Amino acid sequence: MSIGPLKTLLASAAAVGVVAGPMTGATHAQEAPVVRASSTVVPVIFVENARTEAREWASQNPDDIVFSVYYGTRAPFEPEFIQQRLIENAQEHGCFDGTKVFFERVEGPGTGFDVRYSGLYEANLNINQIMPFTEEEAGPHKCAEDNLLLAGIDR
Repeated sequence: MSIGPLKTLLASAAAVGVVAGPMTGATHAQEAPVVRASSTVVPVIFVENARTEAREWASQNPDDIVFSVYYGTRAPFEPEFIQQRLIENAQEHGCFDGTKVFFERVEGPGTGFDVRYSGLYEANLNINQIMPFTEEEAGPHKCAEDNLLLAGIDR
């Protein structure tokens, strides 16, 4: 298993400092801010069912990328840091209108991820897979989709 993505996250954490602080309680998805390309700092919001919230958000916002984060009891990073890196990575490598992140607390020790974009869904990614997936699969797919749409308009 490659630890390259984990090293990248660790290096970023060391460079900017991991934000530590209290986690918020469960709330409704509409209260969680949407990140558009111009802003990147938002509070972490935990919900009771991240998968359901993400599915509903994605159906109403098809040009956004939506992450479900299943935050375990021994997660290697603070949720604020994970959210910030997901947002930055999606904005840097994709043509998404916005980025939405839903967190859910889970009893297991690890942290898992699901991602929805362009009507597609990828589940059960781990912390070593989520960044490369966004960079190599989701982002390029959405940009290619947008380029095809623009090419059709130009004709």
